[in-house]
Amino acid sequence: MKIAMTGLRGAATVLALLAAAAAAPVDAQDIATLRSTDGAVDFTGELVDFDGAFFTLRTRMGTLRFPADEVSCIGAPCPEANQISSSFRVVGAPSLLRFLMPELLDAYSLTVDTDITRGPAAEGDLLYQMLSFDGDPVVDVVMEYMGADEALAQLAAGEATLAITTRRISEDEAAALTGFDRRAVERLSLERIIGIEGIVAIAGASVGIDTISREDLARVFAGQVTNWSQLGGPDLPISPFTREAGSEARALLEDLIMAPFGDTVGSNVISVDSDDGVVGAVETFPNSLGVAGLGGVGEPGALAVLDACGAPIAASTGNMKSGRYPLITPVYVYKAVEDVPVHAAGLVEFALSGEGQEVVTATGYTSLTPALIADAASTAGAEAGDVAALIADAERMTISFQIGAGAPDIRSRTNLRFLADYIRAGRADGREVVMIGRAADTAAGQEAARRAIDLLFAEGADIEATLSVGFRAAGAATGDGADCAAPPAGSAVPVEVWMRPLSEG
Repeated sequence: MKIAMTGLRGAATVLALLAAAAAAPVDAQDIATLRSTDGAVDFTGELVDFDGAFFTLRTRMGTLRFPADEVSCIGAPCPEANQISSSFRVVGAPSLLRFLMPELLDAYSLTVDTDITRGPAAEGDLLYQMLSFDGDPVVDVVMEYMGADEALAQLAAGEATLAITTRRISEDEAAALTGFDRRAVERLSLERIIGIEGIVAIAGASVGIDTISREDLARVFAGQVTNWSQLGGPDLPISPFTREAGSEARALLEDLIMAPFGDTVGSNVISVDSDDGVVGAVETFPNSLGVAGLGGVGEPGALAVLDACGAPIAASTGNMKSGRYPLITPVYVYKAVEDVPVHAAGLVEFALSGEGQEVVTATGYTSLTPALIADAASTAGAEAGDVAALIADAERMTISFQIGAGAPDIRSRTNLRFLADYIRAGRADGREVVMIGRAADTAAGQEAARRAIDLLFAEGADIEATLSVGFRAAGAATGDGADCAAPPAGSAVPVEVWMRPLSEG
């Protein structure tokens, strides 16, 4: 009998049965214990095989197969992390594979006691090798630049292990990958968000503006607006610069700015082959307008962009993390359905660790790590009624949730994980976590906030049992303007997270 075990964390009854199974009589040197990653259950038997992705354990009830990323191996026959040989291929966005992924791989290699070398692979791809300290190859990682369409197609075809994109997988692509819809991608834990990518607009010194709308950006880069006077600026022609076709910044310009208005980039736009080049062009031509990646430009000098309510939103780290800044997108990592080597899975999970998120920040992307928004007090002053009193002495956090009747989306699930870790680390001790749901009906907003707290507690009983942290749910009305209307009935309700001093009693 051979049993393939999956979903170990949620299968408590099955785990208990397996824990009771005794190993067949074998040499003690071949006996290993596989421990579930939550530490709740051990499995003991003869370790007969490890292929880099699965452990095979022989017991009296048969031969059992365990995903390597859901158990740890203890005992003499267990391989060391730096002795587990494997290879995998990563495909996706050029800038992410050029800057972010190599740094994540380098930092991850230190956690498994290996070194990193880099060189050319077949057909011009980049080959990264994780080496033991004796210089022996342990893991080969090939990285190849390509657009999201091709990357997700290769993942579905079994030609890649990981695909890195700045857009979410489509329903058709999910069907090709899993045979089902996008919900199957979520159920199989094939989707992760590891950071945030964004683009910014910068204007030349002679322009004299500090705010612009997405619609005006689209009109300029479509060639429909050619003079700054049409945007309330001086009577000067506009020289638009952006990245070259195929670059991530260009793709984001097309997806986040042009596509919502049915526009395409016009022939009037001058392409530059680097973010630094866009910045240099804007500095050289004082009448210019440039769009480039945030990592290549930085926050200072970036134009604020009007949101759907007409409010100018600066390209600050806090606004990026909270999702208020309009020109951002998550960085998605998609895994193959089968045969994901242990180090490929480990790299993805490392990216979501505190150390991994530091690498995300250091490479010019925005991390998912929760933080308090420095200027949130000014927005609290605009509240009314009970909510105003509730958050009068509170600070808003950079994370939020979209809560509906079904399971939360991937961004909300990721934020729940990070908020749980934030609380576990003691960073909320002595404070009250206030969830505020915003809907046309304040009762609906409060219900969404309560569900967000329940989902947070579902991340671990230790969160609910934390006596030094309080939790409260509240509802607040959305704006009355047409652009700021509440979402339609039945859609997800946005839930903000605030922190305030924990009141006595």
